[in-house]
This record gives sequence, C-alpha cells and structure tokens, in this order.
Amino acid sequence: MCIRDSLRALRLESLFYREAAEDQSLDRESTIVIILVALIASLGELTGKSGSWLAYLGTVTNSILFGWLLWAIVAWFVGRNILDGEGSLGGMLRVLAYASIPRLLGVFGGLPLIGWLFGLVGGILSLIAGIIAIREGMKLDTGAAIITALLGGLIYIAFSVLIGMLSLPFTLFG
Repeated sequence: MCIRDSLRALRLESLFYREAAEDQSLDRESTIVIILVALIASLGELTGKSGSWLAYLGTVTNSILFGWLLWAIVAWFVGRNILDGEGSLGGMLRVLAYASIPRLLGVFGGLPLIGWLFGLVGGILSLIAGIIAIREGMKLDTGAAIITALLGGLIYIAFSVLIGMLSLPFTLFG
C-alpha cells in the first residue's frame, strides 16, 4: 500500500491527493513516509561538506518540524481561514507528507559539484507536488494553492535560516 500510494503521489495524481486528504486511515502511512523521506534525503548531509551527524540530525529535524509540520499548519490555516478552503489539518499533514517524496533526491546532495542540483530539483518537484496537494486537500483553485504554498515556503525558509544560524557553532566546532 505504501509503495503504491507513494508512486501515485510521485506521479502527481490529483485524485490520490484528494483521497489522501480525506482518508484518515493513511495517518500512520503518511507519517512513515515523511520520516523516511527526511532520514533518506538528509543522508547527503553526511557525505557533504560537514559530514557531521549533528548536521544530519539537524537537517532531519528541520525537514520534519518545519518542512512538513509547519508547512501543513500554515497551509491549513491560510487555506481554511483566509481562502475559504474546506480541508482539515490532518488532511494537510497527510498530503504534504506524500508531496515530500521528490525530496528523496537529496540523498545525492553530497556528490561533488552536482549534488546541490539534486536537492534543487527535488525541492522544486516537491513544491509542485505540494501545490497539487494543497489544491486537492483544501479544495482550492490552483492560484490560491500557489499562494498558500509560497507563503508556507517563505515561512519554512525563514525558520530554516534561523535554525541554520543557531546551529552554525555546532557545525563549525562539532
């Protein structure tokens, strides 16, 4: 089930995201997906410049707390309270977990010269999947989903920069 659902999400099937938003039985599966994506995608951190376990754990934590949880909360709040969407917070958590699957390309992030490209492509594909997930999960039009996704993305970037600045001493001296 998990592999089939993950492939449907990766193919950007709108119907899958609509179904996942409404299917509470996917709570456990989607949580496993986001944890695995965070763990695997962040492996590039271990082979990259720092090669630090602390940097790896920071990246995993950032990915789960801010890249998924915060984004879902922002998307739900904006979609529900500002754009009159119809989805639930649980639905947003589920669909954005599946939308994170393209970030698995981050596992190649430690490759010299081109590793960053894999992370960039994975991030862009995940953003596209996130827009579809938000559109279907909140029953919004595409324009409203883009606004919601970009707002969540800006908040994620702000928190990532803050966490990065706070963890810099551990990266330099860890």
